[in-house]
Amino acid sequence: MKQKLETDCYHDLKANQVLNLALTEQTRRLAEAYDITREGLWEWNIVDNQIHHNARWNEIFGYAQDEPANLLSDFQNRLHPDDVARVWQTVVEARQSGQLFEQQYRIILPNGEIKHIRDRGRVADWDGQGKATRMIGSVADITKETKLESHLLSIASYDILTGLASRHNVRESFNQMKQVADEQQTYIIFLFIDLDDFRLINDTQGHEVGDQLLQLLALRLQQHRPNLCLISRHGGDEFLYLIPFANNQLEPIHEIASDIIELINQPFNLNQLSLKIGASIGASIYPQDGDNFNILLRHADSAMYAAKHAGRNLFRAFLPELEIEAQQKLQLLNQLHHALNKQQFYLVFQPQINLHTNRWESAEVLMRWRSDDGTLISPLKFIPLAEESGHIIAMTDWLLETSAQTLQRWRRQGIDLKSIAVNIPASVLAEPKFLDKLLSLLERYQLDAASLELEITESQLLNAQQQVSNTLTAITQAGFNLAIDDFGTGYSNISQIKKMKVHKLKIDKSLIEGLAKSKEDALLVKAVIDMARALRIHVLAEGVENDSQLGILTNYGCDYIQGFLIAKPLFESDFVTGFEKKLA
Repeated sequence: MKQKLETDCYHDLKANQVLNLALTEQTRRLAEAYDITREGLWEWNIVDNQIHHNARWNEIFGYAQDEPANLLSDFQNRLHPDDVARVWQTVVEARQSGQLFEQQYRIILPNGEIKHIRDRGRVADWDGQGKATRMIGSVADITKETKLESHLLSIASYDILTGLASRHNVRESFNQMKQVADEQQTYIIFLFIDLDDFRLINDTQGHEVGDQLLQLLALRLQQHRPNLCLISRHGGDEFLYLIPFANNQLEPIHEIASDIIELINQPFNLNQLSLKIGASIGASIYPQDGDNFNILLRHADSAMYAAKHAGRNLFRAFLPELEIEAQQKLQLLNQLHHALNKQQFYLVFQPQINLHTNRWESAEVLMRWRSDDGTLISPLKFIPLAEESGHIIAMTDWLLETSAQTLQRWRRQGIDLKSIAVNIPASVLAEPKFLDKLLSLLERYQLDAASLELEITESQLLNAQQQVSNTLTAITQAGFNLAIDDFGTGYSNISQIKKMKVHKLKIDKSLIEGLAKSKEDALLVKAVIDMARALRIHVLAEGVENDSQLGILTNYGCDYIQGFLIAKPLFESDFVTGFEKKLA
């Protein structure tokens, strides 16, 4: 009996040793994994207020390896004074609820450096009375990410060249002005300004001189702006005034516009040059000319073109006669209604080049429309109309079906294209069964999810409702790759991009156009590429047209390019020929 007890004890001891070794090995592997993620680990013994942590925690909080940092006060001494109360409130709530917490705060190192920290943690142990006795968690240094997000927010709010309000900013401001106007029964004037022959200055004096002139003009406009007026640079050489107004009489509006034209007409003395420019201005009035930003902007734009057609350097207000455009739009809508049944749509394919392999790796598929009489109708006309009318859903269904069918046929022919990129409008993403449609496509054409790259615009991501956000999350979880189109034209929340598991950012061609000419554009492009690399997201540059742009993008580490430098959008047969030549 004694011998049996000794044997059992021996085996129990041996088992415990094996278990302890296994746990030690597991702990070591876990620590190694966290070292790879560059996160600091912490453990707080609430009973004795001792903190235990790994080397990465010391590094993040600025403590030397041999420096004591195990007291709770060692942690609190690093906290930014403005964040202390909020940090402890979060921790106390987590202790009481037992739930996982996540928060961001700032710490100040002894050298004055401020870091931004993301901290996650939870209660690990309780005593017999149900009180928390131990908490565990991890911290990450998100300083670079936070600074970049702040930089992009600043870019989104203000035009980087002129310092005027951005397009996104002015749209938000209109919504606030509208509330006041509705309450006080007043008006809002839209003045849309386009500089006359500004391109001539760029072509003759260079883009640097053109940019300097725009900066001087912006300063001049700001110094002479009407009371409570917001001025934005709408893009290129276009500007927009939003002016709260007590009445809708045209005479005082005409006076303001005339003063602006006179102000712009005054010479600009720049680099020993005396430059003169003109301006055409169109006006629309809220609420009589429209009840939302887009309509009012369109009407002001129509009036501005009427001013240009009348001789330039003039002002015109929106008039119902300008609704001829609306009549033309109605005719186009009637044609669009029958275009799909008449098989008037067809696809073209623009190659996307992997700069690391120099291969035609994928292609963006684009829809084109040839009407009954053989006229090619611009996508800039029929796509917005299709979205407004709801035809875009059936058109996108056809686009996806035809794209999947084409990709299957190509692969059977030996055209080993990695994927096809398809633009997906917001209204389609809002369809409850959209993911089911995609999965059905994969099954019918024997494709994997990564074969279809789904493109949405940056503004779609920014303005996504909860249903659309849920759909995007489900799409990426199903294995489809998500690309953000027109990136850089608005403001995207970086955490939202991470949450959506975005696969690719497509830098808008407007930034690529100025890449070799504008330091601001170049800095922004580089910032986007660096951010994407940090987040392990691929980057594609759109609208690449020359070797200078290609060289800069290659040097910055861009992954893919697309544009006329490689090929314009091609018919299927031309695309296949180009692909085969590239392989030869």
